[in-house]
Amino acid sequence: MSTVRFLLLAFVMSLIHTVGAGEALPLIHPLFSDHMVFPRDVEAPVWGWTEPGKEVTVTLAGKTAKAIADANGRWQT
Repeated sequence: MSTVRFLLLAFVMSLIHTVGAGEALPLIHPLFSDHMVFPRDVEAPVWGWTEPGKEVTVTLAGKTAKAIADANGRWQT
């Protein structure tokens, strides 16, 4: 299986798991977890889901970014 197919499958399965689990919103994609390593000096997007139109604030390593969820509840910053 190619890497792209594997990543797509992993994304879809995590989406089904997190959205179907009835967890409280907002959700951050499960790709972002403890001990994750971000590349240095590169802008790396962070994304997840919440209620459509809601604002999400993400703080990482002392930097803060905001995003507003689209009509499907997906946000990215």
